[in-house]
Amino acid sequence: MIELLVLTLFLSPPLLAPNAAEWIFEDHLGYAVQAPTPLTLRQNGEPDLKLTARYDTDSFTTPPYWAMRTGAWQDGDGWEVELIHLKVSLRNKQPEVENFAISHGHNMLYVNRAWAWDRCVFRVGAGPTILHPEVKLRGLQHNESSGFLNMGYQIGGAAAQIAGQYRTPLFHRVHLSAEFKIFASYSVARFDSGSADVPLMGMQTNLGLRYRF
Repeated sequence: MIELLVLTLFLSPPLLAPNAAEWIFEDHLGYAVQAPTPLTLRQNGEPDLKLTARYDTDSFTTPPYWAMRTGAWQDGDGWEVELIHLKVSLRNKQPEVENFAISHGHNMLYVNRAWAWDRCVFRVGAGPTILHPEVKLRGLQHNESSGFLNMGYQIGGAAAQIAGQYRTPLFHRVHLSAEFKIFASYSVARFDSGSADVPLMGMQTNLGLRYRF
């Protein structure tokens, strides 16, 4: 599933801006922080569980947090497609909640509009969330082989971001990139015996490379 999303990433810019003067690709690692947010867990035949969720992001644990972006630019304006692989794992588990995590990806596929001023870039983006939930609730383990192509992935909801980036040249057509993001999303994670309402809000700090073509 991730491979399919990456392929989509590479094929999208010609469709967004076929007459662009410049094409870019960026690859980042980073660190994500999640704000406490409400979590509602629904299970068939049982009362709903509602709590204020506190999440670990395990940004440096394999597979780490990462962000890839490709785009088409002309005259300081750009259209981009960006894929972010974020993980969340419930820290404050309850007696009924043995595990709640989206650790194979609370993936966010953004279409961004971006504007450059000298070495700085400001961007806004929105798009769908693609989830891989891992849930054990009241002793029932969710089957992780369900979902798209029986790989456990599902369309969850939508996300939006704003971001600021600073770029500095390293080599010919290669820049070092530092970026700060704020995002919010709302998803419904579905599992065998129920579903979960999963709103998220957080920040991400990224460092990576930018390539111009």
